[in-house]
Amino acid sequence: MTRRENTDMLMRNGVTVFLDRPLADIRPTAERPLTRNRELLERKYAVREPLYREAADVIFPVYGSPEEAAGRLLETLRRTPEKGENVICGKY
Repeated sequence: MTRRENTDMLMRNGVTVFLDRPLADIRPTAERPLTRNRELLERKYAVREPLYREAADVIFPVYGSPEEAAGRLLETLRRTPEKGENVICGKY
């Protein structure tokens, strides 16, 4: 998602959540061609991360097990204010 019209559409059509995970914790994978190696991943992250933050209604730090993170995210979304009232959920 790097085109402005894509982020505008997301911002108009629902609550957006940026899953904020440290770049060091994201692994390149052959199954995702745009991030198949560390250099490509770092370049994509540098371009996209600010756009994702700008479009997000909720910025949610991802840590712990997937199950723990999902549980915390559900709790956060239940408490999230109306669209347009941005929420930043703590630190790592």
